[in-house]
Amino acid sequence: MNRTRKTVLNLPDFERARWYFLFYSKEKEPMITYGTFRGVVLEPGQHTVVWKYIPSIYHTGKMISVGSALYILLVVAVSGIAYGRRRHMAPRPRA
Repeated sequence: MNRTRKTVLNLPDFERARWYFLFYSKEKEPMITYGTFRGVVLEPGQHTVVWKYIPSIYHTGKMISVGSALYILLVVAVSGIAYGRRRHMAPRPRA
């Protein structure tokens, strides 16, 4: 996007969704414009702005997945330790 003067790029957003934008490879939160829109101030010059939508359910699902993976690892580790102790404490046959 090539601008000759300072402008605001608006994105209509009536649901207050989690929109972010990448500006020169840095993620920033947009400002609220006109009450319900998201906006980015653009200085004069050539710009590439990438809007990115991250729904809140994504973060919830990610936390559930991470928690489940940690729980499974914990169960496997505890089971392995318990198995090793039982095997180590079992009486060995004498020859």
